[in-house]
Amino acid sequence: MRKPTIFIVILLLFAFGATTLALQNGYDLFQKALAKERAEGNLEEAIALYQKVIEESKDESLAAKAQLRIGICYEKLGKQEAEKAYQKVIDKYPHQVDTVRIAKEKLSSLLKVPLTTEAATGKFVMRKVWDGSGSSVSPDGRYATFVDERNLAVRDLVTGKTRRLTEKGSIESRVFADHSVFSPDGKQIAYEWFNGDETWDLRLVGIDGSGPRILVHRDNGDDIYPCGWSPDRKRILVAFFRMGGPGSLAAEIAFVSVADGVVEVIKPTHETNFSSISRMKLSPDGRYIVYQAAATDGSKQNDLFLLSYDGSRDFPLVDHPANDRSPAWTPDGKRILFVSDRGGTPGFWVIDVVDGKPGGEPKLVKPNIGDIDKVLCFTNQGAYYYTLSISMGDIFLADLSPATGKIQGKPRVLVSRFADKIEPAWSPSGKNLAFYRQTGPDSWAPGWRTLYIRSLEKEEEREFSNDIILYGGVQWFPDGRSLLVSACRGERDFRIDYYRANAETGETSLLMQRKDGAGSFWPGLSPDGKTIFFTYYKREPSDSYSGPGDCFLGSYQIATREEKELCHILPQNQRVRQSIAVSPDGRQLAFVVYEDSWPVTSVVKIISPEGGQPHELFRSPWPGFIPGNQGLAWTPDGRHLLVVRGSMETEVGELLRISVQGGEAHEVGLTAKMLSSPSIRPDGRKISFRAMSEVSNEIWAMENFLPEIEKK
Repeated sequence: MRKPTIFIVILLLFAFGATTLALQNGYDLFQKALAKERAEGNLEEAIALYQKVIEESKDESLAAKAQLRIGICYEKLGKQEAEKAYQKVIDKYPHQVDTVRIAKEKLSSLLKVPLTTEAATGKFVMRKVWDGSGSSVSPDGRYATFVDERNLAVRDLVTGKTRRLTEKGSIESRVFADHSVFSPDGKQIAYEWFNGDETWDLRLVGIDGSGPRILVHRDNGDDIYPCGWSPDRKRILVAFFRMGGPGSLAAEIAFVSVADGVVEVIKPTHETNFSSISRMKLSPDGRYIVYQAAATDGSKQNDLFLLSYDGSRDFPLVDHPANDRSPAWTPDGKRILFVSDRGGTPGFWVIDVVDGKPGGEPKLVKPNIGDIDKVLCFTNQGAYYYTLSISMGDIFLADLSPATGKIQGKPRVLVSRFADKIEPAWSPSGKNLAFYRQTGPDSWAPGWRTLYIRSLEKEEEREFSNDIILYGGVQWFPDGRSLLVSACRGERDFRIDYYRANAETGETSLLMQRKDGAGSFWPGLSPDGKTIFFTYYKREPSDSYSGPGDCFLGSYQIATREEKELCHILPQNQRVRQSIAVSPDGRQLAFVVYEDSWPVTSVVKIISPEGGQPHELFRSPWPGFIPGNQGLAWTPDGRHLLVVRGSMETEVGELLRISVQGGEAHEVGLTAKMLSSPSIRPDGRKISFRAMSEVSNEIWAMENFLPEIEKK
């Protein structure tokens, strides 16, 4: 009776080994195909390899990604097969939500119809207008404002020509234009301007560059965000933002007179997320303001609200468990178009408005619209302009030589059913990788980031939901049974607290909470797991908040709750969210500071955990930039520090290896778009990091849909 049993076991082991080998072969083939596509530009051969991945891989997520890349290759080749390839992703892999979303966006772009044909005949159409990101579109749909190398510029969407309206903006001077909005007649543009000295202006300029003038100047550090014009062109709707109470963000909704710059605040101390009232819109008759905000305190969802022009009435317009956002008035002022996920995926919905009240239930206009970054406006003809953003951040893995510190081979994406993963961290055993995903639309909502733990051996992921506002990095305690995570104390509250997250259940427990909070989302943890190293700010007087004070480095003993000041890091008004990198032996702490000048110079410093005077290890002058948030990592032997040095001009980062005894910085052979969060496996043979795999912004127009809504 034992022989058949042994035979079955052998068969099962053989099957398991074959499956594992097939999975590995699939990953290797995918990486080989990526190299053919991106590095060599051999698209035909890449397509053949991707097709082989689909045929041989047992991983549906990997197969879906391969099918998507086939479509991208065909599109690069200018072949019609791209359309069929994208459609296959949608039809064959409906459970691969993120990959399907990208395929739909790509397919929509391919199927765009020129305005001169179907759009001109009155048929509903969605079309890509420009491969770029704009702030506002003129009422006739002819022009778009945008920021061109820190200056305000206008693009003719018909001829494709671009004209700058300002010239003094630059990275070096830290002077730049930001958000802008057209006047109702399309002849003037209101825009915000940063002066480089922590002050902002609201400025006006003609579309031809004529008549530039400063309308409002704020010395108190207010960001001035223009949101719209009154129909008579006499007032501009703006949002003023400033730091409020301890760690909070306060805002005011106001009108500014075009004639003399007089400010009339209609809703003071409107404490809300920046993205809420920065996206508010004024009705065509000037009577109401629509904006998005959290349904209740701590809610993950946004609802829509109406505010009367004089601030006397503020009440909900759309109250629904879904996330409703990005509202815009139709030209006749009778409806509001908005984005909602109430249909399961983001879609355009519309609601009637009668005398400032909802005139019925919302109606679906268009499902599956992709990731809407910003609503620009309606044109006078009823065309709806918006920006579509495709931003894919991924965790990458690469082999590392412990002897030379060099990257070996090509980095590969950590294949997962999820996209946009951040902050990777190796477990002490090197068998697991922890990371975050953003799973909600509001960065201030509890649970907006979810913790995941990935088993590299089993290729399995566990998800841990939470009810705190996670920010920053994640680190393992030395026993591998729990993790150190950081969280904001509350909505719009930048006071940082530290928690322990159970690696089996995900349950969180508070470890450290100071009265004024910590100042670092990326604290350091001693190798024995007993001490947390962090930054904090001292302010005078201590019970008020008038901006950041001097920054200090401190330590916190978890068991005794004893806090100790180690050193003074930065003087007042140099606000940096430092990450503290602790050496493997616990004898050195590394962090980044920025010298008080512009353009800034990034400086890596090292200090003893007992305190004292930090010494300089490495400096990177402008335009090189070392991120203070997770830009450092120690090698397991503690002899070298890995430093991410990015470029403020290109956003491409490179990884450097620097001896802690001093000496030159050496390249390790790794560059990537927006490189961050390097983490070395304890054996020193692999490294994980985060980078952007795809970034694009497009302006789209949706046309000839209002007549269909009116028929319903």
